[in-house]
Amino acid sequence: MATRNGQAIRFAQSDAREMGRNTTGVKGIKFKKSDDELIGMVVADPDGYLLTITENGYGKRTPFGPNTADEVEGEEPTTEEVVEVAEPSEPTEEGGEVVTASAMRYRRQRRGGSGVCDIKTNERNGKVVRIAAVRDEDDIMLITVQGMVNRTHVDEIRIVGRNTQGVRVMRPKEGDKVVSLAKLARETVDEADVEKVVETAAAVEPAQPE
Repeated sequence: MATRNGQAIRFAQSDAREMGRNTTGVKGIKFKKSDDELIGMVVADPDGYLLTITENGYGKRTPFGPNTADEVEGEEPTTEEVVEVAEPSEPTEEGGEVVTASAMRYRRQRRGGSGVCDIKTNERNGKVVRIAAVRDEDDIMLITVQGMVNRTHVDEIRIVGRNTQGVRVMRPKEGDKVVSLAKLARETVDEADVEKVVETAAAVEPAQPE
């Protein structure tokens, strides 16, 4: 589960007990702020990534990691080990960030906690709009308020840890915002096949009217 303010929580499906219809259900994640809200839920793929996209067109993908049961309530674990996410020779808009090794995955927690920070929702990024469980071979399409769309290969989006700013995935026009995300199967087109289709179509004589 992920929230608009950039929090995320991973818990076992068995923690959400079976219940009948017309019930109040159980708490999945506890919001840290009153203005937060749930924006998505996915099934964690141990071999895949959680893709997070913000309203200003920034995003990131972070490995889900194995199904380990750390059972730590709420807060970030402490560790001295760090992983270099980006170290550009010159400053860039993404900047260079380092994260703890534990922040390169989503550890399993108990249902109902406040989770961990998934992405920074600062002025640059804006709020989170959508999440998706993806793999390298997937494509994604972003859609804005003004109807602009952008299709991107997932493996072109850099892998970074949680609690980072991510990278630019789409550049909305001034006053526009990203509002939705769709995961698509990647289309592979062989240019040679396209040329054959064009040549074949050009060789076909148009039908003569009777």
